[in-house]
Amino acid sequence: MRLPLLILVLGISAPASAQDMFPNVEYIGGKAGMEDQKKGTLLIGESDIKLVDKKGKALLSIPVQTITEVSNSTERKDAGLVKKAAFGIFAGSKREDFIVISTQTETDAEGLVFKVHEKNTAPGIVAKLRFRLSKVQAASGIEPARRDSI
Repeated sequence: MRLPLLILVLGISAPASAQDMFPNVEYIGGKAGMEDQKKGTLLIGESDIKLVDKKGKALLSIPVQTITEVSNSTERKDAGLVKKAAFGIFAGSKREDFIVISTQTETDAEGLVFKVHEKNTAPGIVAKLRFRLSKVQAASGIEPARRDSI
C-alpha cells in the first residue's frame, strides 16, 4: 500500500528545470574581482550559466541575457625538448580546448575564459550556449545575431 502512494507522490512532483552539465571545466580568467583559477562543472540553465564545485556551490554565475559572443579554440603544445629527445616522434603534443564567453552590461564588459578538460566537448558547449542565447533573444524580442558574430 505504501509503494503506490510513494510512486504517486514522486510522479506528481514538479519537473526539474532543464540544465546541461559539463564536468571538468576550469575558469581561467576574465571576471573582474575573480583572479583565482577554479575547476568545476559548467551548468547551462535556462537563464544563467554557473560554474559549480564538487559540492554544488556556485563559484561563478553568468546571466544568459548578458552574453554577447561565444567562441571556442584549440591550442596545441608541442612536447618539451627532454620528452622529444627521449621519445622522438612518439613524444606527441598536448591539445587544450578553451571557451570564451563575452558579456556586456550597461556598465561593464568582460571576456571570460574557460579551459575544457574533456576532449571534443568545447564545440558542444558553445552550441548549447548559442542555443540558450537565441532562446533568450527570441523571448525578449531581440533579433538573433548572425552566426559568425556569436
